[in-house]
Amino acid sequence: MTVRLLYWFRAAFICAALGVLVLALLPDAKAIGSSYDKLNHIFAFFVLGVLVRLAWPETGAPYALALLLLFGVAIEVVQSFVGRDASVFDVAADVIGLALAVCATVIIRPRSAASRE
Repeated sequence: MTVRLLYWFRAAFICAALGVLVLALLPDAKAIGSSYDKLNHIFAFFVLGVLVRLAWPETGAPYALALLLLFGVAIEVVQSFVGRDASVFDVAADVIGLALAVCATVIIRPRSAASRE
């Protein structure tokens, strides 16, 4: 992967992470995205998981995904201070999104490596 492409993936990851953080801390996020909150969590952490693996391919997946899970837990903790409901089920949905991201990157990576040969 070219260095320029890595920079684009890194910029996309940072924008997505900031977007997730802002949306998670807004007072009323029901008007944004799915009316089913857990789908929002699954989708957000799926996107973050895929982007982090594309942006930093040399970083081990467990390390990167653990940091994203910590990010999800931190969001829930901060939500409890800004008038939003913190939920263990939201963290569980984050884990599902990250697991789907792992599946997607496992499927994508061998194909992209084969296409370069």
